[in-house]
Amino acid sequence: MAALRAQWARTHPLGAGARRVARADRRMAHEMLRRVAALGGTVGAGTDTPASAFNLPGGGLHRELELLVAAGLSPLQALKGATSAAARILERPDLGVLRPGALADFVVVAGNPLEDVRRTRELRLVVRGGQALSPDALRDTAAAHDVPAQLSSSGRVRAAGPGPAVPPGSGTP
Repeated sequence: MAALRAQWARTHPLGAGARRVARADRRMAHEMLRRVAALGGTVGAGTDTPASAFNLPGGGLHRELELLVAAGLSPLQALKGATSAAARILERPDLGVLRPGALADFVVVAGNPLEDVRRTRELRLVVRGGQALSPDALRDTAAAHDVPAQLSSSGRVRAAGPGPAVPPGSGTP
């Protein structure tokens, strides 16, 4: 993680003024997100990978879910944003739903992500194309293809983005 932070700092040097503007932008983005959701607008999630060193496939989406909840969405709204709403935005009725004829890739996690969206990081099983894969099998596949795995030995998705992952059960993100 230190190497990613150093890379980020080299490519995005920010002084105190720029950090103030970034904080104000984030507050404004949170307010706009809350207003869009309150007015019945569609909120979609899905990281723009590979947009930056801190935006990693998989882990980046987990962080995005956490940020949506921190901005004021419920965990259910955030999860819908990454599944059924994202599929509607993409005009893909075969995605984001569990029903016959749909692609139906999904994850099984420990705990209830509707109570704490960070539970989505605690993978127990990934079902892709009808094949169930354990975190160990995913790590083995990543290693065989020389891809850095984001899964810890416990099956927890490592944090993507600056700062450590917040452990589940330690409060709202």
